[in-house]
Amino acid sequence: MGHRFCRYPFWDRGNSKRFGSFGPLNEAAPATVCGEHVLITPLGFAREGQEHVITREPGDLPAIVTTDWAGCPGDVLLLSACYDTIDITDWIYRDFLLVLWFFAGLSLDVTVVPVKGHNMTSVLKRLVAAGVFAAGLSSVAASAQATDYPLEIQNCGRTVTFDHAPKRVVSLGQSNTEILYLLGLSSKVVGTAVWFDPVMPQFAEANRKIPRLADNDPSFESVVGQRPDLVTAQFQWHVGPSGIVGTTAQFDELGIPVYVAPADCVGKDNSTGGDGTRTDAFSMDLIYKSIHDLSCIFDVEDRGEKLIAGLKQREQAAKQDVAGLAHRDVSAVFWFSSSELHADPYVAGQKGAPGYISGVLGLNNVIKSNDEWPTVGWETIARADPDIIVIAKMDRRRYPADDWQLKMNFLKTDPVTSQMKAVKNGHIVVMDVMGMDPTIRTIDGIEQLAAAVKSFGLDK
Repeated sequence: MGHRFCRYPFWDRGNSKRFGSFGPLNEAAPATVCGEHVLITPLGFAREGQEHVITREPGDLPAIVTTDWAGCPGDVLLLSACYDTIDITDWIYRDFLLVLWFFAGLSLDVTVVPVKGHNMTSVLKRLVAAGVFAAGLSSVAASAQATDYPLEIQNCGRTVTFDHAPKRVVSLGQSNTEILYLLGLSSKVVGTAVWFDPVMPQFAEANRKIPRLADNDPSFESVVGQRPDLVTAQFQWHVGPSGIVGTTAQFDELGIPVYVAPADCVGKDNSTGGDGTRTDAFSMDLIYKSIHDLSCIFDVEDRGEKLIAGLKQREQAAKQDVAGLAHRDVSAVFWFSSSELHADPYVAGQKGAPGYISGVLGLNNVIKSNDEWPTVGWETIARADPDIIVIAKMDRRRYPADDWQLKMNFLKTDPVTSQMKAVKNGHIVVMDVMGMDPTIRTIDGIEQLAAAVKSFGLDK
């Protein structure tokens, strides 16, 4: 029977030390095994919608698992995957290939067929030749480097040092929390706060098991009470020089590192009050920096690279989907909320996430302020008369206008807003608020608005 190497973790069962491109198997994480998208868990692998169909057998290096689906037959080492057949005579030589694979850092598929009676010298020569040839292929992507601790991260004007991968994280802000989940790090999260929307559906079960310290602003005591060795914050006004939850100086005194999302501090002045003023336009590069930094901090850089690559592909696809907008002058306004339903609304400035969404899709944001969410009167917005009105949908209920249905009713019944062409034409888009903020879900916002533009026929 053929034996297939599936390149992912190979590790020391005794001390969980990482030897390969994936971390110790103490949490679920996505992977590709023999061309199948699977989930790596402490027990082995699971295909989508199924129980564990590959289970680990006891043993140290190399860890051996047994498969039961076509295309990946027989015993499998926890490496990756399937190129030219190489004849070997014993597991000893598979160990040799394991070492070769580690140093080559390859991302190829390898089928290994045990064949008795072959000369050991010729077998080793073929192994070396195959490894050297594969290493020279320009199309092969090298695996990410393991983090070298102590690690220094430049974050929001501060140098944050990590002596090891954090084990207990409190995450203040839904975007950072979901990034951690997407990186397969939910088991490291011991507390969350600052939620606008339900968590991504695939993480609902894991999220239910993690203490929610507050829907909005937790206390300093509740955060430190979780004994974190890292606190992440989505907004500086929660944790920063003058944070309402706690200042960076307070956490420093306790020896607790703080990581703030670059999207809230790079090219942004938060000393102006409110949600701050952007000196430079937001771009998804700031979200990608968060993903990269966190993946390095936790020594899962390969996962970060894959997540970033997938988001970039989605963004490009959405942009191409509405390429016709480049030749049209289609305008939009983004309504986040209002302190009172009939008060001036908080709408998106030109340099925040909605400004970025507009730029990607070729739309014109009618609000030209550099403030993140300035208040602008409806009479002013009506004079601009945008083609599309985007309203935020959220679970938060800090203000009455957090309710998207109240927003919708206001637009249709107010004497000023009801006369705007977007309202008359039914060009109102209800967007999840996380897609409208500088978050991991800004890509969702791009995709959702692109689909709405097409449905309205505004791309033709």
